[in-house]
Amino acid sequence: MKKILLLMAVSVSIYAGVIDGIAVVVNNEPITLYEIKKTQKQFKFSNEQAVNFLVKRKVEDNLINERRIEVNEYEINDRFKQLAKREGLSLAKFQEMIRRQSSLEHFNSELTKQIQREKLYQMILRSEIKKPTDDELLAYYRNNIGLFKMPTHVEVIKYTAYSQSLLRAVLQNPMLQNPDLKQEEEKIDLKKTSRALLEVILKTKESSFSPILPLNKNLFMLLYVKNKIGAKKFDFESSKDKVLMIYYKTRESTVLRSFFNKQIADSVITIIR
Repeated sequence: MKKILLLMAVSVSIYAGVIDGIAVVVNNEPITLYEIKKTQKQFKFSNEQAVNFLVKRKVEDNLINERRIEVNEYEINDRFKQLAKREGLSLAKFQEMIRRQSSLEHFNSELTKQIQREKLYQMILRSEIKKPTDDELLAYYRNNIGLFKMPTHVEVIKYTAYSQSLLRAVLQNPMLQNPDLKQEEEKIDLKKTSRALLEVILKTKESSFSPILPLNKNLFMLLYVKNKIGAKKFDFESSKDKVLMIYYKTRESTVLRSFFNKQIADSVITIIR
């Protein structure tokens, strides 16, 4: 009898500890105090921001399960290759880097969730954003002409090194001096640059750094974009696909925010503490 009572007491104690750790329940899915603190630390969020972030994540997870969104091994491997290429590493070296920082299993799990969310977002956008007519697209082009101008030249500070870690240090300290770091100012004619570099430069805002780019197997480059000079306007008829892409892109964040606000409003959320 004493053993039974003791087991019951232990069970109640464990159950109470679990309950004590739950801060919010979203559609019967708990958010713990530990998750909130971890999210605050990871993203430098306030408590309210962390809770809102995690509530949205729970709603996303629920939709992913409802829609049975899956990720296959090919998609995981392909994303691994993309990430390795972005880091300028072979797949084997990239995986070794992950093992040193965490574990491949944990990274795989997080990568799977990320791809599932991307698929969910695309499903939502396809259903929520209607394709505009040619007249609507032309009106959008005329009302947002500033989005369809491309600079002719760009002034940059170019950093090159054989070590990516050295270029990452530049991101933290642009005034870094190191004999293994080459630095030079350059004015780039965008008509003469490669398509890949052109896309990177156009995506990088003024007074900002580009991603680290591989120049060859061993050499890497980082650009600091100082100024974008000139303004060449895209012709509507010859760049209709680009206009359509920007039309969708500028609506994505608004559409997703509105969609998830409604989903969260319709969810059953219980604040425990």
